[in-house]
Amino acid sequence: MMIIPSINQYDDYGRKDLHLLRWGINEFVKPGYKVGDISIGGSCQRLENQDLDKLKGPMFVFGNIWVHKNYEEQKLFHKPIEYEKRNIEWYYWDNPELPHLLYSGAHNPGDGEIGYKNWARMVPNSTATQFRGKWANQYGAERIDEILHRSTRGQIRNWHEVVGPRRDVKQRSNKVLLCPSGGEVFKMYYNDNKESWIERITYLLTQRGYEVHLRKKRGRRYRESEYGHDRLYRELHNNDFAFTVCNHSVIPVESMLIGTPCLYTGVSAGGNLATPWQEFVDTNKIRPVEKEQVDGWVNYILHNTFHKKELYNGSWKNA
Repeated sequence: MMIIPSINQYDDYGRKDLHLLRWGINEFVKPGYKVGDISIGGSCQRLENQDLDKLKGPMFVFGNIWVHKNYEEQKLFHKPIEYEKRNIEWYYWDNPELPHLLYSGAHNPGDGEIGYKNWARMVPNSTATQFRGKWANQYGAERIDEILHRSTRGQIRNWHEVVGPRRDVKQRSNKVLLCPSGGEVFKMYYNDNKESWIERITYLLTQRGYEVHLRKKRGRRYRESEYGHDRLYRELHNNDFAFTVCNHSVIPVESMLIGTPCLYTGVSAGGNLATPWQEFVDTNKIRPVEKEQVDGWVNYILHNTFHKKELYNGSWKNA
């Protein structure tokens, strides 16, 4: 049975005072899986010194700790493999894998220009939803569609009406758009260097006859506002790229929805539809993808997608 919370379309549910949590590891120390500090009725408490030896129960990682204002805290990052070694039940809380949910619109009005951060992902055992060998049921999509329909009072009926134009997934030119993650992601997760990654990818693609372009990620007000020209799907639509290449990213979802194939390194939210970089290097082929497959994958990732009110009241855990 779906539990759909009552949501005010125009409220900012991304406010920090609604959870009082800080970047990094937070432990569920009280029943209910309510994402919020115990001081305001939540179930969570920040893990002292981010010391995994002190962990007694399930936990979630709130974004990347190196953005913490305290320099000493920034150094307390753990790679996910450390959780796996200890067989920890863990989740990763960050922006939704369907980026369009943060774009301004009836589903996320915000201040009229830029949307609130009212939507998030809470992914088990990874920083992005992974394909586990079978398609999930449609329950995630049904729940999100119902929330969109109710919270917008019928203005939006389902997630398809949020994502904008759609096209068949295919290469349309010899132009490639590189979409690297931030430099710290390369360094902390992969012991790599952003500039080196760009050089390696660019060299091989150029050798194979592609024209390489680099996407420069600007601030949210440029990327996500209604009139901001930096929305990725608009850039892809207007320039007819052959494919995108990303690292540790949810970009494959937005890329394939607008009809642009995607290659990736690191952890990807593209499931088995996006093409691993090494596979492309070895075969010089990109996995064929149908629009219906992309729809199915979005339904899959929506199982780990939540309105933040679902996180705060704990209903996300059994959604």
